[in-house]
Amino acid sequence: LSGSGTAVLPSCGAAESLPLSCPSSLLREPPHEGEQHGCLAMDVVARGDADERSAKDVLPVAALLEFLEVAFHAILSRRNLYPQEIFERRKKYEIPTPMSRHPGVNAWIVQSLSAAQPLLEANMLEQISLVVIDTDTNETLESHGFRLSQISAEPLTDASYAALVMAFRNCLLKMGASNALMPPLPESATFTLRVFTKDGAAEGEGSLRETLDNGKWLTCDDKEDPSTAVLQGKSEGRVKSAFIKTVSTDAVQLNLIVDRWRTG
Repeated sequence: LSGSGTAVLPSCGAAESLPLSCPSSLLREPPHEGEQHGCLAMDVVARGDADERSAKDVLPVAALLEFLEVAFHAILSRRNLYPQEIFERRKKYEIPTPMSRHPGVNAWIVQSLSAAQPLLEANMLEQISLVVIDTDTNETLESHGFRLSQISAEPLTDASYAALVMAFRNCLLKMGASNALMPPLPESATFTLRVFTKDGAAEGEGSLRETLDNGKWLTCDDKEDPSTAVLQGKSEGRVKSAFIKTVSTDAVQLNLIVDRWRTG
């Protein structure tokens, strides 16, 4: 990586055949059978357990990963990237939200977020995006980007956890309203996850180098860099960006931005 960099996880296709091979930019190996994701906070969502719990010993990174899992499930459902039959309504952050019942989809999301956890903990992650791609043309259709500006390393207190729950709830509600107004996707649409690292992260020691060395991520060529594609698309009038919602708390600060490519 030179300066900021990007990484992408393998795209997911039909629910019956997960995971598929990755697109050409950069990838993480498909999850192996029995692979452990190591994010205990996300087990609650994966099992659909009630989310009334104390904030004791919960770190903001774990809370953020939990929220991203919920958000990704909601996007997959509301953008009809999988049949609605595989989703069911669960309660999270005191509101109903769709959750996949397909073990392969659920495991892929959890393990993918786990692969991003070391970058979050090392304060190297700038953005994580769920990117929708047309498999017929290999063109990007839209990107749901969670751009992180601050995350605390201090454990959450009950007060800060309550504030974070409220902020996450409001973000999910606004995201749902926004997704409902977006045009339908083609049946050939699939998705992948991409992460953007901060400037200079590649030159540092520790988590990023270890993550690249163990094969979980590969770097993206400049010509395949999604951030370059967004800037070029905007300059050509082919990309429309919409600011959706800000999460602004003492523990976590991020912006949700949706980029849509004009096709045809």
